[in-house]
Amino acid sequence: MHVTPRQHMDTVLQVALHGQASTASRHELLIRDSWQRCVHQHRLDPTRMQEAVILPQARLREHKDQMDALLQIARHGLESLYSKVSGLGYVVLLTDARGVTVDFLGDLVAEPSLRKAGLYLGADWSEQLAGTCGVGTCISTGQALTVHLDDHFDATHIPLTCTSAPVYDSVGRLSAVLDISQLSSSQPKESQHLALQLVTMHAHDIENAAFLYRHRRDWVLRLSSAPQFLEVQPEYLLALDVNGRVVGHNRRAQLALQREGAAPLLGQRFEEVFDLPFARIGSYVMAQPSDQRALMLAGVRRLLFLSATPPPPAAVVARAAVASKLPPPLAALSAGDPALDRQIERVALLVNSPISLLVTGETGSGKEYFAKAVHASGLRGTGFQVLRDFEGLSGHLHQYKVDIAKAMLEMCAALGCDVLLACSSTSVHATQDLDHIARDLRKLAMLAIPFGIKIAYEGLSWGRTVNEFTTAWDLVNRADCPNLGLGIDSFHIFAAKTSLEEIDYLQPDKIFLVQLADFMWQETKTFEERMSTARTFRVFPGEGVHSEQLVELVVKLDKLGYSGDYSFEVFNDDYVQMPLPMVAERAKRSALWLSDDVLRMPVPLPNQMRLKPTSSRAT
Repeated sequence: MHVTPRQHMDTVLQVALHGQASTASRHELLIRDSWQRCVHQHRLDPTRMQEAVILPQARLREHKDQMDALLQIARHGLESLYSKVSGLGYVVLLTDARGVTVDFLGDLVAEPSLRKAGLYLGADWSEQLAGTCGVGTCISTGQALTVHLDDHFDATHIPLTCTSAPVYDSVGRLSAVLDISQLSSSQPKESQHLALQLVTMHAHDIENAAFLYRHRRDWVLRLSSAPQFLEVQPEYLLALDVNGRVVGHNRRAQLALQREGAAPLLGQRFEEVFDLPFARIGSYVMAQPSDQRALMLAGVRRLLFLSATPPPPAAVVARAAVASKLPPPLAALSAGDPALDRQIERVALLVNSPISLLVTGETGSGKEYFAKAVHASGLRGTGFQVLRDFEGLSGHLHQYKVDIAKAMLEMCAALGCDVLLACSSTSVHATQDLDHIARDLRKLAMLAIPFGIKIAYEGLSWGRTVNEFTTAWDLVNRADCPNLGLGIDSFHIFAAKTSLEEIDYLQPDKIFLVQLADFMWQETKTFEERMSTARTFRVFPGEGVHSEQLVELVVKLDKLGYSGDYSFEVFNDDYVQMPLPMVAERAKRSALWLSDDVLRMPVPLPNQMRLKPTSSRAT
């Protein structure tokens, strides 16, 4: 049935205003509910046609960086799905949990049309922005669905057919959406039924692959109602810690095994889920035929078949040791939540070590309580990071960043840190007027004074206006505020090829933090390459190809009279896969090289990560 944009707008208006319309009866309730949300919650106007929004590269990069691990895992699933549907004119999209397309496979011959329609990398398909659509409505409802032709809210999109399925993480949060879409379709909605099943199946495959990677050091339980498919295609996945508590599950397991009205599946003991003691889990390791590995769900008469994979021996020993050595303030935080317990165990490994700690999380997530417990456990933070894109904005954007800065200052104070790191802006919305930027930095420093906090301003090597420490130093001097100083990062100096002779012109008491790292190639020619290297492939001092320059930098700072903290600012995807004690040992070896060989100073005491003696300044 062909519908004109005007007819579609009238139908959506009738549903939004009166809850029904004679022309809307063929649309599912899920679609009509979404139309109502779009008008009443999202304040969208159905009479206004708006083309798809494509994010600029810098903002897209931020979304992709946050999805990096899942993107790598999901790529094979996307390619497998695309190979099945590309001949029918579909494109494959993967979006993050906010609806931004972070991966895309499609026919590049049709790229202009795909980009205009929003079936392209960087497109924002959130329901709040695009209205009823496959991705956005999937995010809002958590369900797999097809939004076909005039199911869409915005009349701009009524030629499209979009089929989407959610991808959940191992604690039950929606982490991505998998979607296949066509630019047009002459078939009724029923023609998309097979597409919906196919997308849902591949979404489950991606979810399970991410689960198995995430819990590769835990007990992994594969469960199925049919023993013949137990090893090849289990229905349910659970992860258990060494004490037999559930620390992860796939979405199917959550829906099937978490009884209505009962406690969440996460944190439950094995015996609370199954009618079997955890001590007998060893008999379900792959040592007998699948049909002889049956067990019953606790409280209900339902038979499942189980295949259990134990964690690697080293992981069992390490976690058991950590569990017995939690500092009391950290142990008091635990209320049986396995995700929180995992973070507590990681932090406990850093107590009395020379490694700095970065606490991140959304505002309102409670990280200030976590920070206070960390501080009470004896772990001293060299600084709190990082405030991004603060300077150079105006109007509502500036006020938004002021609110973020105030929240970060409160958390910095809660952690007991006396330095907040602010990095130079990469925002295209920021002015390049240096006097304006200096005024904003002075305002930030004034906000920090009541907390007794200093602001260390760092020039990112891919910053839009400020991408070298020399420009950052000029702005610090222009702002002229006693608690505003410089943050120096060796990576950005080497990446931007800034002359180390410029160090001689700095004031040592205005350097508030020095961060050290190296990388494995001589130059990074583009901002994009610098950003990618900085976020995924830094190495500890002494492990990279710039050791001579790093030695020169540290020696120059020492001769200048710098007496503050040194921090290892190392982001490395390979280190993430390694056991924490091994990473800590590499950091210790780097610290010893700097202190004994470079500066010939004694190794610092635990929680005093300094490479040279300090003045009487309190820590």
